Amino acid sequence: MEVEQDQDVDRLNDLLRGLRLHSDINRETGFPLHWNRDDCHQHIVLSDDMFTATYVGPGQTHNNASSVRANFSIDPSVGIYYFEIEVVSMGQYGYLGIGLSMKSTNLNRLPGWDFYSYGYHGNDGLVFNSSGKGDPYGPSYSNGDVVGCGIHFSRREIFFTKNGQNLGPAVTNEIMIPIENEKGEFISMEDPLADLYPTVGLMTMGGVLSANFGQKPFKYDIDTYVRNNQF
Repeated sequence: MEVEQDQDVDRLNDLLRGLRLHSDINRETGFPLHWNRDDCHQHIVLSDDMFTATYVGPGQTHNNASSVRANFSIDPSVGIYYFEIEVVSMGQYGYLGIGLSMKSTNLNRLPGWDFYSYGYHGNDGLVFNSSGKGDPYGPSYSNGDVVGCGIHFSRREIFFTKNGQNLGPAVTNEIMIPIENEKGEFISMEDPLADLYPTVGLMTMGGVLSANFGQKPFKYDIDTYVRNNQF
């Protein structure tokens, strides 16, 4: 029994070490550390430290939506991953979103609108799961709010938080997707939760979001979440 308990403690400590992504972590770890200037739509300007994203586009139609991804994808071996944003300014209409996306998704979209993309939007509180049609999920969010996005890989579950409160599962039980060639022949199975990047999107003049990838304490108590949801 003591051996099993020691193993459980070791596994929990491994998860917690993976979540504590402080600024002194070596860049070669492959964890997301900041936004990526080379994976950023032209209508978004990043601060010098690459934590703050400011929208500078016209923001008139959905065609003006813009996103930016982090510098690294999330390694599924971490088990549970989490990051937060603060809404410095919601802009004119509050069209913004936080979520996850694969490298192949279009940066000219808000998180969740395209395949392999998942997002929780501020203006209406809807969650978008690889679709332009959102589902009711949580409250809207605006200036001063801190919103987080987490993923539990073994449960295949994505969740969001607002001002330190967990809003519950937003995306669950994502299935493997069969990939076929042009002849309709099966090639392989693709995992829609593999190779995901932290992502934010903006679509309104004056929108500003600041990210926390673990360089400072989170608003949400992610350590307690990990302790209670480690398996």
